[in-house]
Amino acid sequence: MKQNQVQQKEIRLGTHGEHYGSWMSNPVFYVIGALLALSVVLAVLSFAVFHIAALGVLFSVAAAALLALLVWITWIRKQYVCLVKSRFQKRARLSFGFRRASFSVFGAGTPLAS
Repeated sequence: MKQNQVQQKEIRLGTHGEHYGSWMSNPVFYVIGALLALSVVLAVLSFAVFHIAALGVLFSVAAAALLALLVWITWIRKQYVCLVKSRFQKRARLSFGFRRASFSVFGAGTPLAS
């Protein structure tokens, strides 16, 4: 059987409203970021205004922990999205016999076009 040699414009995954099932919504990042900002402000106030070193150290440690948590969940979310995209591309290649996962809505080159 002769394969169709029609060139298609490559469609990048994730640019057309696909949902990859992100397990962490944006409000989680907003809440952690707000808590981080609050703990930094309280640490600065504890050291500069109230002169309570123990409280300043406590808020500084909390800010460092929240910053580490924010960086970690951002990294995990990015790894999850990349993993799901690569699995989707592999599944599309295996299902439709494409070298790359490129799809068009109409015309030649689609899996159902004859």
